[in-house]
Amino acid sequence: MFSLLEKLDKNIDYIGQEYSYKLMCFIVSAGYLFALVFGILRKDITYTLVLSIGTVVFCFFVTVPSWPYFRRHPLKFKKTKKE
Repeated sequence: MFSLLEKLDKNIDYIGQEYSYKLMCFIVSAGYLFALVFGILRKDITYTLVLSIGTVVFCFFVTVPSWPYFRRHPLKFKKTKKE
């Protein structure tokens, strides 16, 4: 069980965090805009609500896990000096 968690839970770097944030903002904005327009054209709020919830779920699965493209720029730490 712990080996599976270690494989899934890797750290993302700062550039990956910024990319994830920008991607989340784009997905949520585009998805909500699409849901709003589609709901207005269909004259039914159910479409708007379902598409909005789908946008949040899709955004969660795209931006929350630590995908390899979020870990392309790892931090390089300096070696410790012995005193």
